[in-house]
Amino acid sequence: MQDLLKNTKSLVFNLYHLFPVKVNYLKETLTKKFDSTLIKNASHLMLGSVIQSGLTFVFWIITARLFETTVVGLVTALLSVLGIFAFAAELGFGMGLIRFMPGAGDKENFLINTCFTVSSLFSSLLALLFIVGLPIWGQSFIPLFDSPIFSFLFIVFSVILTVTSLLMYIFVGKRMAKFTVYCTSITCVSRIVLLLAIIFFAQSIFGNVFGLFFISFLSTFAGIVIGIYIFLPEILPSFRLFPTINYGLLREIGNYSAVNYVSTFILQITPLIFPLMVINILGSEMNAYFAMSWTIVATAQVIPISLFNSFLAESVTEKKLNKENFKKVLVLMLELLIPVTILMILLSSFVLSVFGSSYSEQGTPLVRIMALSTIPWGIIYLFVTVERYKKSSLRIICATLASAVLSIGMGYLLMLNWGLIGIGIGYLTGQTIVAIIVGILMWRMMNRDQFERSESPDDRSYVEQ
Repeated sequence: MQDLLKNTKSLVFNLYHLFPVKVNYLKETLTKKFDSTLIKNASHLMLGSVIQSGLTFVFWIITARLFETTVVGLVTALLSVLGIFAFAAELGFGMGLIRFMPGAGDKENFLINTCFTVSSLFSSLLALLFIVGLPIWGQSFIPLFDSPIFSFLFIVFSVILTVTSLLMYIFVGKRMAKFTVYCTSITCVSRIVLLLAIIFFAQSIFGNVFGLFFISFLSTFAGIVIGIYIFLPEILPSFRLFPTINYGLLREIGNYSAVNYVSTFILQITPLIFPLMVINILGSEMNAYFAMSWTIVATAQVIPISLFNSFLAESVTEKKLNKENFKKVLVLMLELLIPVTILMILLSSFVLSVFGSSYSEQGTPLVRIMALSTIPWGIIYLFVTVERYKKSSLRIICATLASAVLSIGMGYLLMLNWGLIGIGIGYLTGQTIVAIIVGILMWRMMNRDQFERSESPDDRSYVEQ
């Protein structure tokens, strides 16, 4: 008995002294892994996306419980339309700002405001064209737009979402992505607060499509106002918001932005077109099931987006493609996406059941299939990021166009026979085929040492000089 107590005491003593060593080792390992601007910037982007996804999830849980399925379907479809407009009206200026802000100097203020102004005007035009063409492509929305107030909010919301997207790129380009976390948190928290306020105080007035739409509008408006007037001056003390179009700056960033506009639009358009396909072929109720399922899958896509946008910003600052940074973000993507994919497959039924039994029944197979597409999608996005730095317009367009055409085309054909599951199979197949091709291309680039390439003076534009 005494020997047992003695041995136990010795073991406890050793563990007591070993614990700080292990803690310090773990702390040093994590610090070494994350103590870089690249990873910190990416971590803030991922944190913002996690907060957005988590709070958005809570918002739609409450909404799905309190509103009819058709109402949820119509609102998510409208938000998808506005998402398309935001991508379209961004015009590639987001990547252009990341690429050219470091060398813009005293022209930085004019560069940012020019991008804001041009994108806002284009976004307003797209919203107007949508409203005018409702008899052609959106007859189910016509009763909503009979109200001038709803039409006005729709146009303004389109502008707000577009400017919000550009603002997030500015934070990334300045390597201050923590402000994206703040803006996202403000928007999402205010949206839930407004929803609860309507439930308790004005459900009889706003308990419909207009109410849900107005909540999304007002919360996004709060986020962008605080972002522009409080957070942006922290990075750019001399910044002032004013409408302007500097045609000289516009020409300088035009070619680069145009390529990124096309590639980003094509890369992101697939999940935005799917809801329109579903609501017109399968109905608004099935679109509600698709929207909640896609919300879960899209959460995982923020990992490669955050890592590789940060990788691009770091490469622009260093003026070279660093092979070590490339390997670092690729490995980290796999370390994060593999367990996330497994969790989505295992927990999809439980998570969707929170919205209701019908959501779980209809959406679980779709989530499990589309969860497998996150890694191929990430590989494609990494390839596009590398080619963005190298300004390889043809490769960017070919890769993104191939993934979109294959995913949308196969998803549409299979949906006609298999419903929502068909969309999932088509999307997974399209992404996998393209990922294999671009993966081989990147492997060859690494073996040929095409990464450690600094920019030459001729490779810079007038804006940077």
